[in-house]
Order: sequence, then C-alpha cells, then structure tokens
Amino acid sequence: MSEQKTNMSDHRGHSPRGAIAWMAGNTVAANLLMVVFLVGGFFMGFHIKQEVYPDTTLKSVSITVSYPGASPEEVESGIILAVEEAVQDLDGIDEITSKALEGSASITIDVLDGADVTRLWQEVKSEVDRIDTFPDEAEDPVITITSGKRNVLLLALHGDVPETTMRDLADDVRDRLLSDPDITQVELEGVREREILVEISINTLRRYGLTLSDVADAISTASVELGGGAIKSGGGRHSAAYQIPQRLCPAICKTAHSHPGGWLTACVVGHRHRQGRV
Repeated sequence: MSEQKTNMSDHRGHSPRGAIAWMAGNTVAANLLMVVFLVGGFFMGFHIKQEVYPDTTLKSVSITVSYPGASPEEVESGIILAVEEAVQDLDGIDEITSKALEGSASITIDVLDGADVTRLWQEVKSEVDRIDTFPDEAEDPVITITSGKRNVLLLALHGDVPETTMRDLADDVRDRLLSDPDITQVELEGVREREILVEISINTLRRYGLTLSDVADAISTASVELGGGAIKSGGGRHSAAYQIPQRLCPAICKTAHSHPGGWLTACVVGHRHRQGRV
C-alpha cells in the first residue's frame, strides 16, 4: 500500500508542460492570440501581390549556326564543340545547353543571377567571332540575348477559305489587337511568308539567252526597299521600312530584250502557294 501511494503522489506532482498545456490553462490569452492571428491573416491576405503571369526575367544568350546539308554528328564535331570550348571559361555562365540538329546548331548559355547579360553577350560574340575552324559551308553565327516573352493569349482562326484570305484576316486581327495600348506585341504562327514565285522553263531561258541569275538580278533591281527610321513605343524600339515592289514582268522582259532573240512572250507571278510558269 505504501508503494502505491508513493507512485500516486509522484503522478500528482508532475505537471504537464508545453504550448498546448499552457493554452489549456490560459484560455483567455489563447483566444486573444487566435483573434490576433486571424485578423492579421485577413489583413495581409488582401495586400499580397497576385499575378497570373509573374514578372520573371530570363537571362540567357543564344547562339545559332546554320550548316546546310550536315548531319547532327558533323554539326556537333564542326560547330558545337568549337563554340563550347571558346566560351566555357567566361565569367557569369551558369550552364551551357547545346543541340545538334540536321543542318543547324543551337547553343544556349544561361546567365548567373546578378551577372550582366549584355556584357556576357559581347564577350560571347567576341569569342565566337575568333573561331576560324568552322566548316566552309557553315553560315555566320547568329548571337542574340533571349527575351523573356510569354504567351498570354492564343487566338486561332479557321475556315474554308483560300490561304491568302485567311492571311489577310489574320493581319487585320493583328492590327486591331496592336491598336490596344495595353498590347505591345502580337505574332502570327502557322502562316507562310508572302512570297512571289517566278518560274521560267529551261527552253525559254535558252531561247532568249538568259540565265536564272539574269532573271534574279532583274527582279532584285525592280524591288526597292527604303529605310523609314525607327519608331519608339511602350513595347520598345521598332525599325520601319518601305517596300516598293515594281512591276516585275517589264523588268524581266527588258532583260530578255537586251539579249538576242527578242521579248519574252509571257510572264506569270503569284504567291508561293500558286505556281506560274513562263
């Protein structure tokens, strides 16, 4: 009996400790603390910045090199390895990602936080321009700073109409969207660039003593592009140019007239999806 009484007295002398025990013994203070937390939470909840598209800055430098007719293995050995070796020791680089595709190479350089992306772009361009081991068939590298553009809205147009009609409607929708001061950029996707296609048979070229270069020079001379300066807006700085396409048929016919044999008898031009033959 004495041993049991001793154990009971030990349990009674031991008082629970901790935050829950304190709140159970001080209910008024616990309720006041809960009210403070609830009021503070509601107050701060209405002042938290909410964004559907958070403002994030993507810092990277992109290098693109075209190598027509080359396999991915040739692109890797001839272009990518040379570029990576040239830029790997530059300061401010976080990671280098390279892709070897058929006929082209793509290298993306991620910039460390706090590093000057413009300065790194200049250093990368300087190092890449020094490379003299590129294949002769490779084109000049294109080095750009990757912009952090995000797609906000995707608008699709469809209908059983000719391609030129659909392109005209798309251009009209784009112009109407750009007229809104809150919209700074609209891009068209899934459409082909407007293009004039001139086809001349080999027999016709031989008959008038012409070459394809002669025809191309005549078309180039007849198409004039004049610079229109720059336009500054909220979306940035945009260059403007005026393209003045002249009548191509008289230009080609004049070229033919300067050669023995006389004038071309016909000239058909059109958009890329329409083919004409002379």
